[in-house]
Amino acid sequence: MEKWDFDGWAESYDEDVKADDWIHRGYEEVLRLVAEKAKGVVVDIGCGTGNILEFAKCEEYIGVEPSAGMRAKFLGKHGFEPLNGHFLAIPLPDGRVDTVITTYAFHHVPDEEKEDAIKEMLRVLKPGGRIIIADVMFESEEEKGASARWTA
Repeated sequence: MEKWDFDGWAESYDEDVKADDWIHRGYEEVLRLVAEKAKGVVVDIGCGTGNILEFAKCEEYIGVEPSAGMRAKFLGKHGFEPLNGHFLAIPLPDGRVDTVITTYAFHHVPDEEKEDAIKEMLRVLKPGGRIIIADVMFESEEEKGASARWTA
């Protein structure tokens, strides 16, 4: 099983992120802010069901999502399917995009793999491009573990 398998969450994801709980408070505003800063060719790692597309005004949008269930939900909403990939394996050639974005997904990358994930983002980025990460933060591993009920 893929370590970022969110197939079971795909059906309720869009409803869940609209909840006014601590982890999703301001969700749409965060998406709007990220979308405003994303320019040119944009790759969205961990794109889920594609909620940021409501706000995106980029030249080209490329979603990357490891969960088949999330990709299917995305396809039903937007009429095209994101690429099958994840933070450690972005299925794009070197220097392909102007902006790498990720919203509410990077915290799923284990701390010991975060540096490799950033290197992979840099690999697909054009010179002078930007990486935009919008996510939740946890004060401790215990707090992060307690949040599992919200994330899978």
